Amino acid sequence: MKRAGRRIVPALRQSAKELAAALYSASGAVSRCRNQDGLVILMLHKVCEEYDPLGITLSPNLFSDILKEISSQHNFVRLDRVVADPVSWRGEGLRFSVTFDDGYRDNYENAFPLLRQYAVPASVYVSPDHIDGKCEFWFERLIWMLYATAEERIDLGEIGLGVLALHDEPERRSVLALMNNKLKLLDSLSRTRILDHCIDMLNLEEKSDYSPMMTWAMLKEMSAAGMEIGSHTMTHPILSRESDETVRYELRESRRRIEQELGQSVAGFAYPNGREEDLNQYIIEEVERAGYQYAVTTVPGINVLPMDSYRLMRVNLHNNMCSGRNGKFSPKLFWAKVLDML
Repeated sequence: MKRAGRRIVPALRQSAKELAAALYSASGAVSRCRNQDGLVILMLHKVCEEYDPLGITLSPNLFSDILKEISSQHNFVRLDRVVADPVSWRGEGLRFSVTFDDGYRDNYENAFPLLRQYAVPASVYVSPDHIDGKCEFWFERLIWMLYATAEERIDLGEIGLGVLALHDEPERRSVLALMNNKLKLLDSLSRTRILDHCIDMLNLEEKSDYSPMMTWAMLKEMSAAGMEIGSHTMTHPILSRESDETVRYELRESRRRIEQELGQSVAGFAYPNGREEDLNQYIIEEVERAGYQYAVTTVPGINVLPMDSYRLMRVNLHNNMCSGRNGKFSPKLFWAKVLDML
């Protein structure tokens, strides 16, 4: 009964959201908001069909539906260009920019063909050490660790979580959420040390060398097709947890490496994790001093004039954000979420 309840409660929540979205649409509130000036920056990570316990994946079919839905009534703009000339979209209602964080290979394999099909520009923010295969995203390592182990419990007393069960998928997903939130509070070295210890505790051997990231050749092809390539630091640390020296290195070296590989200037930057607590005035000033023309956060919202080019807000796109109970694209739910009505 307890496990059945875990399935019923999310289904009831989703039903309530769909009902609320339908009411907003019927009231005319959605249409009125869509006619107001604003820049909606869509944030994506993975575009694939893989299981995603962190909730950062959008299926290719849903991505196609979203591009088609927006294109029917609104314009897409490349983010670096609209930031350079913000008054150009005054009086034209909502405009949309597409952004991808991290540089996953599926962005090239699954998203890039759809972007070309709908003639939509996009911005991709990458960290060179991941593209070069020198390191792995710590949250990918965390997911693998919790789902690959045959152990049925994990001792997380070191980070204040005690001993937690790993008997089934819901328990593993719960531990993932708890560990993810705790590890975000640490600097990179401490986070790596704890993950190393946990992998030993769970009797695992490190994964193979396969990289889920794009190559420089893929990024060059996307750039040549009109996509913007921006920076996401060198190694994806949460900058507010790092020393001033590390912040400067991550910002400057990543921009230098991308420009070296692609042979063009880098204008855009995406803060790793990107919440309000992950930024401070020093970091923002260092982003500007490093030569970036703008920076995007993960703070939700629509950008209106006058806007802060180094604190741009975004709308997170993932499967649960825009699909109904049947798993298919729900335009009413999508617009209610984009317009921050739900």
